[in-house]
Amino acid sequence: MALNYIQENNFFLSEETDMINKDILNQEFPWFLHPKPTTDKFVFMSHTLIKRNESKINSNYFSFFFKIFKRFVDKHKLKCDGITRACLNLTFSDNRFTYSDPHVDYTGNHKVIIMYLNDCSGDTYIFNKQYKDKECYPVEKTKGFKVLKKIKPKQGKIIHFDGSYYHANSFCNPGKYRVVCVITYI
Repeated sequence: MALNYIQENNFFLSEETDMINKDILNQEFPWFLHPKPTTDKFVFMSHTLIKRNESKINSNYFSFFFKIFKRFVDKHKLKCDGITRACLNLTFSDNRFTYSDPHVDYTGNHKVIIMYLNDCSGDTYIFNKQYKDKECYPVEKTKGFKVLKKIKPKQGKIIHFDGSYYHANSFCNPGKYRVVCVITYI
């Protein structure tokens, strides 16, 4: 299976960027602690739009991000048979490692879309290894992993790739934060 990587820069409409800046990237937005995303080493904040493996919408913000998702999928003529998960993630600085634990978001065949909601450091890494039977590799045990893609966050950028490839986020600079919308689908 190929990575099937697609990247669009400046994909958000100006009114979408305005809404993200006004409603998502402010201190009033409801973020929730996610204490063990892959392992207990990396804590982050999240806002679940659709819970993993459920079809029930969990947030009023889902429709906003779904419109962007749908426009991207339609533009690239991608087939979508259902969303397996949708969430917003907010990560912080962490100088212990270059990146978090490489992982897959779903164990079945799926695709990943990441929308970058702010300009920041904290690149996304996509590795050469594909899922076989382990959802996550501790970052300390990734000696054979080679980076296929390293993507710098930029507000309005959207990436799409085959979800069987392990991926991880690196960490932003001290005092900064990284905000993304992740949608996995089949």
